[in-house]
This record gives sequence, C-alpha cells and structure tokens, in this order.
Amino acid sequence: TTPPPQIYPPPPPYVLASVACVVSFSEDPNVKKYVSSSNLEHMYKVTLAVLSESELLETSRLLESRQIKHYTWVEEPEKIPVCLAVVPMPRDEIQPILKHLKLFR
Repeated sequence: TTPPPQIYPPPPPYVLASVACVVSFSEDPNVKKYVSSSNLEHMYKVTLAVLSESELLETSRLLESRQIKHYTWVEEPEKIPVCLAVVPMPRDEIQPILKHLKLFR
C-alpha cells in the first residue's frame, strides 16, 4: 500500500493537541460556543510553559483533580508527552488553576 502523504513542515504538537482536545470534547458547551461560526473572529489561545516532562504530567494531574477537560499530546513512536490543551473555557475559571505557569515566549 502507498503511505499517506506527509505534510511539510509538520504541524507543531500544540496545534495537534488543540485540535484533539476540541474533537475529544466536542459536546462540551464551551467547546460548542468556541467553535461556533459566530465566534470565529474571537478565538484566542494562551500558551504557557512548563520546564520538564514531570511538570507537564503534574499539570495534567492537577487539571484532572479539578475535573478540567484537557488532552495531553504524546509524541509517537517515542511515547513522550510534550504538551497539553485545555478545553476552551472562561479565563476566570482556568487562570487561577494555572497561575503558577508562565507565558511561553
């Protein structure tokens, strides 16, 4: 069989994590509102940094403990978690939980 075509350059993992998160939680009311045609011009993202894989996994555990829907992207075939995406939600709900992280620049 013919292998699937490759995209060059490949999308960064945070793009893949964002799409996977939106698709995984497509029935969530905040996701529905975020991807609605009336909101397209108002979409935004915030990219925060972690310093290590362990900090990434700890952040995922923190989100799980607060029942915050998110998707952790794992690079294959290495099986290395490299980023996570949180469902779209009001800033005042997520910011206090992730305030320990700094903006990624």
